[in-house]
Amino acid sequence: MKSLSNSKVLGYVRFLLKRLLYTHQVKKILAVDRIPSNALFLIDGYQFLNRILENSNHHIYIDEYYVKLLVKNIIIVLENYEDLYVADEIFVKNDYQIDDMVGNTIVIDVGMHVGMASLFFAQQEETQQVYSFEPLPQTYEQALKNILINDKNIQDKIKVFNIGLGNTDKIITVDYSYRWKGSVGLMGLSAAMKKNDPNYKQVKIHIEDVVVHVNTILKRHPKAFIIMKLDCEGAEYEIIDRLMETELIHTIHTFIIEWHESMALKLLQSLEESGFEVIIKGDIRKSNGIIKAINKQHKNNF
Repeated sequence: MKSLSNSKVLGYVRFLLKRLLYTHQVKKILAVDRIPSNALFLIDGYQFLNRILENSNHHIYIDEYYVKLLVKNIIIVLENYEDLYVADEIFVKNDYQIDDMVGNTIVIDVGMHVGMASLFFAQQEETQQVYSFEPLPQTYEQALKNILINDKNIQDKIKVFNIGLGNTDKIITVDYSYRWKGSVGLMGLSAAMKKNDPNYKQVKIHIEDVVVHVNTILKRHPKAFIIMKLDCEGAEYEIIDRLMETELIHTIHTFIIEWHESMALKLLQSLEESGFEVIIKGDIRKSNGIIKAINKQHKNNF
């Protein structure tokens, strides 16, 4: 595996980006500059790559098969533009950073995607276990590969499930696109996404009742500090409603939720009614953003 310094990677990408803008001869550029075709997405995601590599603890490795991101002590294979975008959210913008984690933290990662958030939490000393849920088979397999290339002490902290969570057990049909796999969910793919990926298709995914899994986790870890991360493309609303209905919402210490379809106000009201202190990252009027909610009842108990 060839290791390139951060400045070398950015130099290559800058050069390729200039050539691409002026010539649009992608194959010729790759041949001349000996950058593998699997790294082409670095050009599209140059703004994210630039921010990621500004941190001296972040490194990119490129060989003829893989583009790998090394962040502190974890490794992630990046396959496309969207992976780079998610890496920027997690490791640069720190969307999932929790400042008051304690030594018996349990994380429930709903919408595991390719495993970055699960790895982010698993590398932290305070994390005892991460339970990760991803219903899309291809995305689940990519996450599994990312987990398995990391050290065994990190692998052992993550339990993965090839299912989604919702308000009941069901099988649903959703649009699927490898290019836009992070946008697959109840809301469906946008017309623009479908147009940009002619290979998109519909797939069936298995959803299970969130209450069953939360109860199982609570029985295994009765005194744990529970963090629930929800990035599940529209399912966050039915999950919060279901947890409220059963009063299990009070067992969660912290929620980190990405809202969708300009419905942040609904989540805000539900969480505040349930006794959470809510912090909003982003414009509540926009189609998506991050909500962090801390349970006031548990705030001073850890």
